[in-house]
Amino acid sequence: MKRDPQDADSRNRAPRKWWRYALTAIFWLGLASCIWVLAENWQASADALHRIPGALWLVLLVLLGCFWYSSIAVWRSAVQAHGIPRPGFADAASHLALLLLGKYLPGGVWGFLARHASLRAHGAQALVAGLFEQYLGVVTLFVLAAVLYVAVEVHAMAMLFVPVIPFVTGFGWRILIGAANAIHARLPAKLALLREAPVPTPSAAFHAGALSVVMQLAQLAFIAAFAHWGLQLPWLPSIAIAAVYGIAIVVGILSILVPGGIGVREATFLLLCGSQLKGADAIAFLAALRLVFTVFDGATGVVAYAARLRGALTR
Repeated sequence: MKRDPQDADSRNRAPRKWWRYALTAIFWLGLASCIWVLAENWQASADALHRIPGALWLVLLVLLGCFWYSSIAVWRSAVQAHGIPRPGFADAASHLALLLLGKYLPGGVWGFLARHASLRAHGAQALVAGLFEQYLGVVTLFVLAAVLYVAVEVHAMAMLFVPVIPFVTGFGWRILIGAANAIHARLPAKLALLREAPVPTPSAAFHAGALSVVMQLAQLAFIAAFAHWGLQLPWLPSIAIAAVYGIAIVVGILSILVPGGIGVREATFLLLCGSQLKGADAIAFLAALRLVFTVFDGATGVVAYAARLRGALTR
């Protein structure tokens, strides 16, 4: 008895629909929860924002600008390290905007896929370059946040490890690629393409890793300054808070099924920051910071669109 291929297709599509509905439900539930928390703690969050004078907001904007610019530089360096012509600044800015805005869609990985689609002509090289850039960002942020926390809570000498981070991330990537090559026969077809992509030279990996350190330092400096000026805390506790928040960002990124790490990032921070920030202050800080970063993500899209539009008009 022959099977109807349409019935087989419908059975194959059914699980995908359920996954799509589940991810959409997670997204809207997380978004609604964040809106509710922001509404419940709006006054405390607004107070934290209003405590920061205009001149100091300029400093915070400069730090965010450094984070944005160095994020673009990391991506351009990662692309070039994998044998792909380095994209122009406007194109790289649009790639970053796709990545930042795409994480808010159900599934959380659409920004990565959209950015990869714009470089699809380069095949495995573009895929590996994107994975390398994401690896650098996550590992650098986690290690740097851990070093900062140890430096504040245990001994400042831990900061001497910061210049070594690019070597650690570069060596770790080579180990990962080596492991992927060793088991490539067991990998899915798309991931098996990893062995076809070039491994960055030590100098190229160090260059991208150093830029990633600058990028994450700018982000952590922004968070520390925001805590110091917005919550009126001393600098050392503010740096410790920034370190804990950096670890929470990593956990949120790794929870790819939760768009933008909504709720996961905040829950991780509340779990880890008990000795630095408690109760309503912690929730108000989280709500205000989530609002600032969401506005920043949207602004990157506007700037990228304007840059591409200007480039199109000047051609």
